[in-house]
Amino acid sequence: MTASLDSVEQRLRSLRGDPVGFCREFLDIDPHPGQQRWLTQANKSENAFISGNRGGKSTAAAMRLIYRALYKIGWSPAVNDAMRRKHNGYRSVNVAITADQARLVWSKAYGMLLGDRASWIVKPDGVKMTPFPCIELLTGATI
Repeated sequence: MTASLDSVEQRLRSLRGDPVGFCREFLDIDPHPGQQRWLTQANKSENAFISGNRGGKSTAAAMRLIYRALYKIGWSPAVNDAMRRKHNGYRSVNVAITADQARLVWSKAYGMLLGDRASWIVKPDGVKMTPFPCIELLTGATI
């Protein structure tokens, strides 16, 4: 990123609550209308994105995984502070019926985080492939 760190932090703050804007600006992806609807309205403990083959379900899940982990969505500031004191980081898990299906979403998220606009979000040496693949973000969140 060529912008100053202050302007990036300010832009990140302004995009909290705007997952579509975040995807466009930091992941360089323009979600299609179905993905936009799911990204903005899937706020329950379980959310379904129903579409046919090649509907962008895995891509939408990867975008949402990154967005929610970066902003630690689901944690109030009080919970965030308490967990920081306990040294418990925010963890986001992608679960599927098979390991292959779960890996699809993780691999898409990993690929998105390799891009020029998003690679700075990943902590240096924050990618581990074994024993289980995980990505640690600069916020301390782990995918």
